[in-house]
Amino acid sequence: MTMKLQYITDIKCDANIFPYDQDAINRLQKIYRTARKGNLKEDKLTNLKDYLANIHKEPRSIPSNIEAFDSFAKEIIKEIAIRINGTRKLKFGIAQKIFNLFMKDLWAWDKLKPEQESVLHWPIDKGVLDMVRKPAWKAWTKVVTTENNLNETFNEYLHIQNILRSQLLKFPQFHTAIEMEQYLWHKFELINQ
Repeated sequence: MTMKLQYITDIKCDANIFPYDQDAINRLQKIYRTARKGNLKEDKLTNLKDYLANIHKEPRSIPSNIEAFDSFAKEIIKEIAIRINGTRKLKFGIAQKIFNLFMKDLWAWDKLKPEQESVLHWPIDKGVLDMVRKPAWKAWTKVVTTENNLNETFNEYLHIQNILRSQLLKFPQFHTAIEMEQYLWHKFELINQ
């Protein structure tokens, strides 16, 4: 089984959910619940779904070099954080998880070119933080920032991503970091069942 098929099987989610309101909302709610008990309000979910649906419609416009993708990620994560909690406190940790799992969904559904797949970020969670020695963050769900501190928070996030990217060089059986992340995530999920 390919890593992509394994992921699709694990999340039980169809490739064409974003054109369909309720399926997309259910997927976003499921991602949100990995961070929080309870649910994100329906109006916020709809707003977030509409925003991400635009990216889903035009996945070929996602940057395919690291620097451009990192900048793209920063803007999208910031926008997700604003859409889920307003501008006072940006829930960066939760927003990065939503963004990165959305990107991973696009990867699994074959919506991305190979060059785009090669620059994707890992969805940061407890398992990932446990692999990084002395991470900047102790609990990804608690990473909150303001617009004034966004650059600092994003640099901490990129530091973690760069550590993870460097690990790919040690494992030539994986073509992309997201493949390696899927392999490890799947093993972790099996252990915790």
